[in-house]
Amino acid sequence: MRAGQSRKLTVIHGPTGFGKSTLASQWCDLLTSDGVTVAWLTVDNDDNNLFWFLSHLIEAIRAVKPTLATELSDVLEERGDESERYVLTSLINEIHQSGEPMTLVIDDWHVVTEKATIKALRYLLDNACPTLKVVVTSRSRSGLPLSRMRMQDELVEIDSTAMRFDIDESEHFLVGLRGLRLDHSDIEHLTASTDGWVAALQLASLSLRGCDDPSQLISSMTGGHHAISEFLAENVLATLEPSTLDFLMATSITDQICGDLATALSGVPQGLEMLEEVEERDLFLNRIDDQWFGYHHLFAEFLRHRLERDQPDRVAELHRIASQWFAEHRFVSDAVDHALAAGDDQRAVEIIENDGLCMFAHSQMSTLIGWVGKLPAAIVQTHPRLQLALAWANILLHRAEATRQALT
Repeated sequence: MRAGQSRKLTVIHGPTGFGKSTLASQWCDLLTSDGVTVAWLTVDNDDNNLFWFLSHLIEAIRAVKPTLATELSDVLEERGDESERYVLTSLINEIHQSGEPMTLVIDDWHVVTEKATIKALRYLLDNACPTLKVVVTSRSRSGLPLSRMRMQDELVEIDSTAMRFDIDESEHFLVGLRGLRLDHSDIEHLTASTDGWVAALQLASLSLRGCDDPSQLISSMTGGHHAISEFLAENVLATLEPSTLDFLMATSITDQICGDLATALSGVPQGLEMLEEVEERDLFLNRIDDQWFGYHHLFAEFLRHRLERDQPDRVAELHRIASQWFAEHRFVSDAVDHALAAGDDQRAVEIIENDGLCMFAHSQMSTLIGWVGKLPAAIVQTHPRLQLALAWANILLHRAEATRQALT
């Protein structure tokens, strides 16, 4: 990455748990120490909506350069995704005029599948100024113009082969950092059975803690990545106290978790203290900022599967609790997502209807349309208040046909 840092695009791709985001984060630390401004955008399903992708892109850049793109958010709200070219061009020009080098990291790109957002990224890459570099992490290469960028010698590509741990790296990780007492042959066997997959090695380090016969445990690890990861996850979860496991499963259903939300979901009065304890125990929970935490996505998936398997009747209720908490704290998009996950379409409609007028007051018509887009089409068509809100939003965005459809 250092050798190719003059190139426009760096793509780090591979299966889940190979350390793509970790590598990007370490590279950003080096760039920052060299005086390069780094903007980080972790995309989610909402970024399939072009308006939200552009909004989040502007927010990420303004977080590190508040003097840039001061008016572009208003342009987006007033003109919606029709202003895509203007917003991206203006953004590139402002970065160029600043004269300062900037690296934009787009994390978890594989989540994006919509053509409009993919087209926006390609436009950004095609027209990026010399001072702007882009780093993308993704589980797949779809939606990325790799062939064209490679032909132009503007691509650095790193895949899972480069990120796999070799025996020396595994030994440094397991023995040097984790403090495990393992024979060299054990490390060789574990590296081979996990194929150097760092997520599996991290899970293994937890299950090997206090193990009387690590060689026996390691020798029983066979099969592909999924089989190994399931085996290791079961061994890690089996070592936890029932109350801790229950807390982990309850708090895994949201993408991010804070103390108050953890209390609402789990019923544990000291939610923040419990999260801090989980983080301290290296149970795949990382602090995002002073308030929010997030589970390693691989571990979160295991916890959700375990919850669905062991307590299927509890899943919908937890989503309802999460939806209510997010709605009370004005995280409308998350509130809608969890209401839908709970199977409560009517509640999702009510959340949007309750906040719809606020969107008009703040000229956030495109955001309102994006919220409604989350709902099943059939339920939207049968709610007059939603259709009136869509009509007003589309009138203000000068979209005649969409307005007529809503009124009809």
